[in-house]
Amino acid sequence: METVNELMTLERLLLEIDLRGKFELSLRDAIYLSQYIDEIGEMTAIYFELQNEFFKKYNDTDKLNEYHRKLSADEVDYDTRKVKKFINDVFSKTKSEDLKKIIRQNRYWSYI
Repeated sequence: METVNELMTLERLLLEIDLRGKFELSLRDAIYLSQYIDEIGEMTAIYFELQNEFFKKYNDTDKLNEYHRKLSADEVDYDTRKVKKFINDVFSKTKSEDLKKIIRQNRYWSYI
């Protein structure tokens, strides 16, 4: 179980891998990267769509901020271990120092 904020952090890392390290990946890893971006991206898209729809319906920024805090704290049933392992594997294989730096700076680094 992860919060949407934690999922967005993982999504940002996956997008950085896509941007900076995709061509170093094996075909298998490129498929996993695409799959993980799609899975997590779908969940974060719903998060943003809900807030957008909420604001359109109620047009109240105070209520929207309260709704945002509620959604941000909600946990999503998604097992991130495989994604964290994938990121760790990419870290150990990549030659891109920029990508390694980005992964190191991320708070998930201590977990993977």
